[in-house]
Amino acid sequence: GHADQVVELSASGKAFLQSLFSAHDRNSDGTLTRSEIIEIFSTAPTPPWEMGTLGWPAIGMAGGLGVQWRITQEDFMCQWVLMTMLEPV
Repeated sequence: GHADQVVELSASGKAFLQSLFSAHDRNSDGTLTRSEIIEIFSTAPTPPWEMGTLGWPAIGMAGGLGVQWRITQEDFMCQWVLMTMLEPV
């Protein structure tokens, strides 16, 4: 796109991602674990969040800080909004 254009997620795109999150939130606690995120992307040709890269949330997914990694639905959606803006193709 052009430098003066911004790409945003459509309402239907957001609804799809929210339903995807809900479908994989096994215990309905409003968060996804590392294994639930891996499951979401298991059929994708290339997962958008690579384990070997330095981007967020890859560091947390790699087990950073020795804590059980989780992502909230709000953070999940924010990540998609950011990725859409940074890499719209």
